[in-house]
Amino acid sequence: MKKLMLCALLLGITVISSAADILLEFKYAGKNVFVANPIRANGTFCSYTITVNGQQINLESSVSSSSFEIALDEMELKRGDAVTIVITHYEDCTPTILSTH
Repeated sequence: MKKLMLCALLLGITVISSAADILLEFKYAGKNVFVANPIRANGTFCSYTITVNGQQINLESSVSSSSFEIALDEMELKRGDAVTIVITHYEDCTPTILSTH
């Protein structure tokens, strides 16, 4: 988690992690967000809900895999638009943000 926070600070991205949410806030730069989604001890995947700018997105098949892409390029965003992503996950695991720009 310390590495994630350091990378976020260097990239100008705000990342806040609580018991079951990861919050990403950044300006859209034309790229998608990639997430590593670990498997829990019971065999289910860590993440279960994704919201982008307050809208829950349908990633049912993606969230049920070890990594997934949040396709911002398929949303009505322009470069420089503010983006807020909330990844809700189980408390016994933490997904890893692989790229955000």
